[in-house]
Amino acid sequence: MSSNEASVLEIRKRIEAIEDEKYRLAFMYQFLIGGEISEVCGKYSPLGDDAHFVNIEIDREKIPALIFFIKTARKGGKNRTCTVPLDPRYEPWSRLVGTWFRENRGEHPFLFSDNIESSTRYAQWEAKKAFDGLMWLMGEYQMSETDGKIEMRYRPFRAGMLRKIRKKNLMEFYHFNEKDLASYGEWRELIKNPHIKAEVYDILDNEIKYNDVEGALNRGEKYILKLLRPLNQLGEDQLPVYLQTRSFHDLSHRFERAQEISIRVRNCNTLGIAKLEAEFFNETMRIVLEMLNPCQNEDQFITKIASLSALFTVELNPLRNLVTDSGDKRSIRLIEAWLTQNSISYDPDMIETWLNIVVLRNMEPIHQINPAELKRILNFFNLPLKFPLPYSELWDEVLNKFLWSVDTFRNILNAL
Repeated sequence: MSSNEASVLEIRKRIEAIEDEKYRLAFMYQFLIGGEISEVCGKYSPLGDDAHFVNIEIDREKIPALIFFIKTARKGGKNRTCTVPLDPRYEPWSRLVGTWFRENRGEHPFLFSDNIESSTRYAQWEAKKAFDGLMWLMGEYQMSETDGKIEMRYRPFRAGMLRKIRKKNLMEFYHFNEKDLASYGEWRELIKNPHIKAEVYDILDNEIKYNDVEGALNRGEKYILKLLRPLNQLGEDQLPVYLQTRSFHDLSHRFERAQEISIRVRNCNTLGIAKLEAEFFNETMRIVLEMLNPCQNEDQFITKIASLSALFTVELNPLRNLVTDSGDKRSIRLIEAWLTQNSISYDPDMIETWLNIVVLRNMEPIHQINPAELKRILNFFNLPLKFPLPYSELWDEVLNKFLWSVDTFRNILNAL
């Protein structure tokens, strides 16, 4: 990291130090919504009526929040919304900006000139002064084909980069996933998990009508709990890492995922017994406990993957009765043979997910196995090969893909 590379903490400090209140609040607003400059003080600038103070009720607890209705610049003014908590422990800027909107009802809160182009230009000049000396990493590039050196590419930080740093902030500090980013800021770039791609595009295609507060509430409650992380944890000595903080959201997310996996496994067995007189998974309570906790190291991963793979240890005779040539196949290959024999359409990644879980169980110690094989499996779970191995991310990706696989299998059984 460059010594003058822009960080979220530094950007927030710079914005709070802007003397002119109108510019200061404008950049606070732009950061909060992850917006373009034209969505603040240009062609798509908001009205004072476009901010709504609400309460979001989750598990009988009311969370004071602020909903913004935004005209998205890159979508020709398409409506989007984003919701932020009002409690200053989590976001001290929300009430300041929301109050400014209230004081400017019926007017544009952030126009700096009667001419829209001039208004945007004034804001860009102010941003240039506020962020003077800060740099933004644009990516890497190769210096030449002969020496093969890789250099970091930096540019001076400007107002247009507030959207980029807000996205980085939501991903790294608040652990937003692709669906959260789509709901919050219409981000669709680099969807890593192909199995949720349809869900992400469904969110992006579902436009909330202007001032449809109820629709905005429904969307905002999907991610609001993630934003309830105290802002005082954002510091240079507390840079967030994957699942460093066991937040309430992290616990609730893991509980929901474990519950969904357990229900789908049970559904598959219920349907299997009813329609084929065969169970497909060995239901155990141990794996539920492992799914509830994050994975911090190799020893924990070995324990967890062993528990997950135990689901495939079932009585084989009922499965063998389903196929003509069972040979010495185990449960996963027997299911694959049954699907093929009966010309039942299925996604090969479903079977591949299960096989890779078993392969990971057999790879002990994991860090000493064939690098090519390890790279193949990591790539399958949307992760690069790097050392030390990313056990936390790998365990979560395994669970996410396993949830998708058992849901897919349930749908296959349901359609018989």
